[in-house]
Amino acid sequence: MTAHPASMVGSLQPHPVLALIAYLLLVIGLIFLSAWLAKRSSYLRTSHARLRLCGQLSLGLRERLLIVQVDERQLLLSLTPGRIQLLTELEPAAGEPEPLDDGGFAARLRDMILKREKL
Repeated sequence: MTAHPASMVGSLQPHPVLALIAYLLLVIGLIFLSAWLAKRSSYLRTSHARLRLCGQLSLGLRERLLIVQVDERQLLLSLTPGRIQLLTELEPAAGEPEPLDDGGFAARLRDMILKREKL
């Protein structure tokens, strides 16, 4: 007795549960792929042009002082692991403020402290 070729085709089909699992994994994979592509896409990113870090100074292992520019305002912030605190709002500089390097930040902070002491 030889098997009929048509009956062999029926035995090669995957089990319906396995096919369901394969399609489910395919759909989940497509969801993760589309989420990854959306995350990397610049189309969905918001612009933070209004917010710019002008300088920072490390005060210890986990404490820093930051000068942050928001629109036309410059803010001096204290940054610790559990808190961000506004220390003062700096006076606007003449012209466009340039990003500061570590030495420039220290000099500017010293000048600001000396200016406050004179008041």
